[in-house]
Amino acid sequence: MLKALELFVRKWFNRVVGVQGEPIVVSEPLDVLQMPNDASIVVLRQDRIGDVLITIPFVRALRRAMPRATITVVLGTNNAAVAHALEPWIDGVVVYRKSLSGLRSLRRALRKVNADVVVDMMDNPSATSAMLMSATRAHYRVGIDKMNRGVYTHVVPLLDRATVHIVDRICQLSLPFGFAIDPSLRRLEYQLSQHDVRRAMEALERTPDSAPLFLVNLSGSSDERMYGVERTARVLELAAADLVRYDVRICSAPQHAPLVTELCQRTGFRAVPAVASFHAFAAIIAQASFLVTPDTSTVHLAAAFGVPSVVLYKQHDPGLCVWTPYATPHVAVVDYVALSAIEPQRVADAVHTLLRRPTPA
Repeated sequence: MLKALELFVRKWFNRVVGVQGEPIVVSEPLDVLQMPNDASIVVLRQDRIGDVLITIPFVRALRRAMPRATITVVLGTNNAAVAHALEPWIDGVVVYRKSLSGLRSLRRALRKVNADVVVDMMDNPSATSAMLMSATRAHYRVGIDKMNRGVYTHVVPLLDRATVHIVDRICQLSLPFGFAIDPSLRRLEYQLSQHDVRRAMEALERTPDSAPLFLVNLSGSSDERMYGVERTARVLELAAADLVRYDVRICSAPQHAPLVTELCQRTGFRAVPAVASFHAFAAIIAQASFLVTPDTSTVHLAAAFGVPSVVLYKQHDPGLCVWTPYATPHVAVVDYVALSAIEPQRVADAVHTLLRRPTPA
């Protein structure tokens, strides 16, 4: 009942507050904000881990365009663990915790930032983003044109959600700052040190002479976005002839370790050792030559490292473009009911197709 009440309040907020203002629509690169070189900019990205990773091209371009600006990113408790991915381009992180005390703490932190402009990265209406924008007291509020457009001072056009990738949609947010992000500069990125790579190689017990690494990730962002041990085992059985020259490993989020153990027992393949952080897990993904995964943050890590992937999607709306690995070789296997409805033969066929495609250097 409380959840239903929360959703009702959010919808009411978007419907009532979101129509109060009339924002300026910016559809080409025009410096309408006239920000000083040392402006204070707050970027809202308080959702999931994958959402942080797809934000990197925008934040990286913003930093290059405004090297003296102070850029602060608001993350949520769900994605604060991936703050490292943004560190090369930002000055600070504020974490949003969904509680009354957490909100008070956040408001104090945002007031100290003294933001000139706040940028909302969401491309669907969010009452939370509207509340956070208000907390910053920023003079300018930039977002993507949508139902609650009245909460912004400036909006950029919402590109077609059926055909345009989410990375390209949010890169539009650079337009009010006076520049467009060239498509060649929109690739995802995740920086690792030589130490990070060395530790990942040691954890995997790999050497430069090891067979190419073929990773299978069991974890999804929710239970309905997991393919399961039984079906994954069948995929590996059907794809056995394609996998003979690979070092096949099974990985997951820590909470799904028992599933990894079960799958390894059934297939004879080895598990990826448990690691202490998301950053260490990212370094593991970077060592892969190929990846099979359900739709989760691992998809965007693969894109950041250029790892060709087979990705399984449960897409609730056929009219929306799936969040495929951006600018990276992949095969998407989609069902509009459930991942469990995807036949293992379809996934094995996708593996066969991917392994036979030319791989970019």
